[in-house]
Amino acid sequence: MSEARILLLRPDKAGDAIKTLPALRALRLARPDLEIHILSSEHNSSLFETEPGVTNHELPHHWQQWRPARLRGYLLAGGMPTSFSVAVNLLCDSFSEVDQLISLVPALRKFSITKTDWDCQTSPELKVVQLPASAPAGRDETRNISDILSSAFECDVAAFLEQTNGAPVLTAEDRAEAKKLLPVTDQRRIGICPFAGTTQRSHSLKRWSKLLHKLSTKADSIEWVVFCPEQQREAAIALLPERSNARFHIVSPPRFRVLAACFEKMDAVVAVDSGPLHLAQAMQIPVLGFLSGGDAARWFAKPNPQDRLLRRGLLSRFPSYLEMWWALKRWVSPLPHRS
Repeated sequence: MSEARILLLRPDKAGDAIKTLPALRALRLARPDLEIHILSSEHNSSLFETEPGVTNHELPHHWQQWRPARLRGYLLAGGMPTSFSVAVNLLCDSFSEVDQLISLVPALRKFSITKTDWDCQTSPELKVVQLPASAPAGRDETRNISDILSSAFECDVAAFLEQTNGAPVLTAEDRAEAKKLLPVTDQRRIGICPFAGTTQRSHSLKRWSKLLHKLSTKADSIEWVVFCPEQQREAAIALLPERSNARFHIVSPPRFRVLAACFEKMDAVVAVDSGPLHLAQAMQIPVLGFLSGGDAARWFAKPNPQDRLLRRGLLSRFPSYLEMWWALKRWVSPLPHRS
């Protein structure tokens, strides 16, 4: 076994992976001797597949429901090495499923932030890594991840963050697929991402429908592109106004990297608190984000100058239709034409 072979666990959403990419790249600069493997989810796997110097291993669908022996057999059969010197759980919050996952990993030392009670007889090698008392709340998530890596590998990962960025590495195939979905146009294009992966971040679709109907009445040349997963395509169609449909397009990228390639064709992106919003920010594309409360300082610590983040509505955690419309109207007018 290579003494420098390590495994990083990132079994969650694409937005978390976007926050991880700068820290991962900083780790490679700080410790070029490491042979880095990542255990990813189906949601974020495509972001790590093209990352230089990283070997990606994807967890199966609904891996949380698998028995430990079956899951470990699946990973080893898929080509994951049988041993690592170090395994690190990169989640900055404690989740019992991920605690169980790291207990299955064949590593000499294991690092995780956990609040669960570990059985030292079954996991004597687990070392609990604690962030400063102020973290992760109110502190940039990429910096939180960097602190975990710094503790595990005894180096200052954060010192290299200024030399990195969070945009994914795209392939020619990604861009070719995006070109098929979005042919070249002279019109301004603004992407709309109304769907979130979790219910606590999902705004009312009725409000989105009202917003799109309002946009259809405006005399401008903007082409609005609604992005959605394929399984939510019917819900996206229901949002569109019956008239002026020519100004709206629904696009379902087959993987997250193709979404990024589509974003390269956007002048701006409107999104809920979700992976696409983090992606657009990482790609330096102007965003209008409709958040749902929560820890904005942690997830949106460094907004770009042209970004506007509506953190919550006046009367509830979700902005009303009118609040969404007023924010969009003020934000979109001065935006430059990028395409």
